[in-house]
Amino acid sequence: MLLHTFHLYERKNITPRYEATGIITINMAQMQTMQMMNFPVVEDLGGGTLCLLKITLVTHTVVCEPQDYESFHKMIDSISSDN
Repeated sequence: MLLHTFHLYERKNITPRYEATGIITINMAQMQTMQMMNFPVVEDLGGGTLCLLKITLVTHTVVCEPQDYESFHKMIDSISSDN
């Protein structure tokens, strides 16, 4: 299994801004799509926008950021070389 851990981001209340709310582990074998997108973030994160990942799974979509970018890039490279 290709498990990877991410910081989970969610919108709170009625604000359109995202904030880090926890940690999520995703089985990347169940990923359908992954997009890098700019999302507005709360002032605690500097305001403005932050480039985050939008990952679509079979049952839902999450917005997240890799906890460890180096291992994330290695995992993406291994997925790419399998195709």
